[in-house]
Amino acid sequence: MRSAVLALLALLLAACSATGTRSPAPGTAPLLAMAESRHYLEPLRRQRHEAAVLAAQAMLGAYAERGDADSCEGASCADDHIETLRELAVAYSQLGLHRMSFAVYQAVLAQRPDEATSYEDVAAEQMFLGRDEDAARNYERALELSRESHAPTLGLAATFSLLTDDLARARARFESCVRLGKPARTVQYCAIGLAVVKTRGGNDSLLLAVTPASSWPGPLLAHLRGEIDEAALAKRIASGEPDMQREHLSEALYHLGESHLARGDRAQALRCFRANQALRVEAFFETEASARRIRQLGGADDPEPAPVPAQHAPIG
Repeated sequence: MRSAVLALLALLLAACSATGTRSPAPGTAPLLAMAESRHYLEPLRRQRHEAAVLAAQAMLGAYAERGDADSCEGASCADDHIETLRELAVAYSQLGLHRMSFAVYQAVLAQRPDEATSYEDVAAEQMFLGRDEDAARNYERALELSRESHAPTLGLAATFSLLTDDLARARARFESCVRLGKPARTVQYCAIGLAVVKTRGGNDSLLLAVTPASSWPGPLLAHLRGEIDEAALAKRIASGEPDMQREHLSEALYHLGESHLARGDRAQALRCFRANQALRVEAFFETEASARRIRQLGGADDPEPAPVPAQHAPIG
């Protein structure tokens, strides 16, 4: 009888042990533990972005009054007006109001059709709205206008190529961005893009290994190169101020999810992508990329969104 009881107890302990291996303990998944121990009711910096919307709208009202009085003339006034419109669009985008942001950026593009930034901004909102073909055309136009010598433009276009699974083009653009050497923050993000290309099955790049890693996103780049482990990365993130912790954790979770997916661990990848979404950091590549991964993996409870009618921003 005693031996039978002991045998049963051994089976129960073995079952518990097997069940425990399905979900890593917090100590073995520090980034997920950090994310899943928190809950945010509001999008990141919501009040600040709402205040920016109100300030920009007030400023635009003032410009309209000055324009009626013919007192808003000259390049300086026009530049200020465009800058205010862009600030309004950024605030809308950070609040997740991408259709409103897109409409404002279209107005800017109509006034500044020879600036690469005008096309980048419109393309970014088209990407968030799922209008990938339109976004691709506008990123191409932005690259033409910048003569592919502006690292931020190359980085944005490369990131879009990565998001739409054009790995060869993404790799080429990320490498061109890294070769420009500055600004350092943009170059580090381009090197991180090269790491994602490799993780997703694209060709490796020697530039990934040699890009200097400094302040953020340097720690994330170092982690993706295997120079620091996940626990060290989590510690670096936790040392920042609260809003930056949330932002950096959102980025890191997406890349962790991609790593799990590359190893065939769909369930753990989904945990990372969902944790990214729960942080509510709007208008980030990693936020959009995580949402798309969730849909690709069939992990969304929402119904598929209705297709948006085709609309084209003016080009040239």
